[in-house]
Amino acid sequence: MEYGNLYRYNDVVDKVSKRLATWKGNILNKAGRACLVKSITTAIPIYTMQLHYLPTYVCNRLDKMAKSFLWGGDGHSQTWNHVNWNMVTTPKRFGGLGICEVRLTNLALLGELVWNMLHNKDKLWVKVLPINTWATRLYG
Repeated sequence: MEYGNLYRYNDVVDKVSKRLATWKGNILNKAGRACLVKSITTAIPIYTMQLHYLPTYVCNRLDKMAKSFLWGGDGHSQTWNHVNWNMVTTPKRFGGLGICEVRLTNLALLGELVWNMLHNKDKLWVKVLPINTWATRLYG
């Protein structure tokens, strides 16, 4: 990884951090914190995740902020985990909290982009993107 890419996505991490910091997680119950974490971690980085493959350290930092806010309340303190993170990220219909992992969301959104590029070749945005030739060579 080149040195310039190291800080390219810090604005996304900073936005999530600032949004979580504005809330007083100590006065919210666990259900309120879970709802807030879901809305913030899916809403803020969604546009970036649709177009870019986020580096591992960015995904790990976003997940770490979500974990620490969910369990600690302020997003920066270390506390004991009450439930395994795999159970937290399990969908609600299977007994989890339904919080999405950043890496899996990123891969799903990029997969949807590639799918749309391969199956909607008549759309204008597909014709304009120069990456269309890359996706066709790679997957088609």
